[in-house]
Amino acid sequence: MKLPAALLALLALLLTYSSASTNNYTTINFDTLSTTSGLGPLPSPHYHLSFHSYSVLTPHSPSLKNIISPHDTNCAISAPNALLGSRPCEDCTGAYFEIANATWMKEEGLNPWFTLVGFWIKPTDAPEPGTTIRVRGYKAGEEKETEETEALEWEVEFPSGFHDMFEVRIEEFSGMKWERLRRVEVVADFGYGPLDWEFCVDDLVVQFFEVEKDEQEEEGGARIVGEQEVLSEEI
Repeated sequence: MKLPAALLALLALLLTYSSASTNNYTTINFDTLSTTSGLGPLPSPHYHLSFHSYSVLTPHSPSLKNIISPHDTNCAISAPNALLGSRPCEDCTGAYFEIANATWMKEEGLNPWFTLVGFWIKPTDAPEPGTTIRVRGYKAGEEKETEETEALEWEVEFPSGFHDMFEVRIEEFSGMKWERLRRVEVVADFGYGPLDWEFCVDDLVVQFFEVEKDEQEEEGGARIVGEQEVLSEEI
């Protein structure tokens, strides 16, 4: 029996939804989120994460013509959307994403933390003399950095000029695995001082972990299951 196309689409969506809670590598690409005049807010949670000081960007939107640089229409690795991030204020920390609700995750059988695998990023436009993008990870259970806190930091310098999106493979580039995270901050500075600059992010790759059924009463019992999924719907 041939199923209607609408029913097949619904079944595919349900399969994607169910795999999102138990998968191994999850690539989040924001492409089904709607924008108005090329920009829009992110729902929270979005795949168990809450995004702060980010907007959804549709770089090829006609509404953004003469507003963003034509050299920034490459922000979306997977069309049509990417994220646009910046500091919310001069003295604030960078834009960040974090576990949205630890209680909900535990109820779904997931540990309330994630591993950061990678992402694509670039500064917008072509500021002088260049832009430094810094990434900082905070582990679950650590409210703030102290001298005893393991430093999870990495940065990349973009010289003056227009750029393509750059793929960050965080373990390879930083020399350590960024695991058991509750929060990741990103900040872009340009010039010779800490002056905020906007940046694009897309195709964020993370891992979520199921709690082992026979170890749910113990701390830290977890496993990863499944194959890589590309996810773009809200959970």
